[in-house]
Amino acid sequence: MKALSMALRLGMLGSLAFLGSAAASDVQTMVVGIDRKLAYDDNAIRQALEPGHDQVMFFDIKYPAKPRLIGTLDLENSVLGPPTNVAVTPDQSLALIANSVHSEQSLTGWKAVPADEVFVVDLNASPPKLAQTLKVGVSLPELRSAPTASSPSLQTATTNRFQF
Repeated sequence: MKALSMALRLGMLGSLAFLGSAAASDVQTMVVGIDRKLAYDDNAIRQALEPGHDQVMFFDIKYPAKPRLIGTLDLENSVLGPPTNVAVTPDQSLALIANSVHSEQSLTGWKAVPADEVFVVDLNASPPKLAQTLKVGVSLPELRSAPTASSPSLQTATTNRFQF
């Protein structure tokens, strides 16, 4: 389906993050979130799809012309929601992946419903592995990590704060 292929490409672009320390030359890890819960039909109408096919891919881009896949996790993630849904801590030890939408079956098919998860991935593991799943409430944060933070944290739109 041509429209589905276009949606996957858009989803990848929406979830692509070049991550690492402040200087672009220091970037080592790229995280790509692939949201396969939503697609657009040939009439550009958005539709929710059956869940269970999302992935997050991790690439070593020390040599940007030759990115190297270092791992893939089957983690639900979404291009909807916060403006930034993937982030890596400055020391490159953790990746944070927000999921703001689940697909839920309804009488007429699938529908998108709010989700409240942030996945914490251990990037020191080979391959990267899921370390923790946080339930942060329906107000998912924009994921970011301060370059000078001694321990990473995230802040939700409400008063929830999570330390790692």
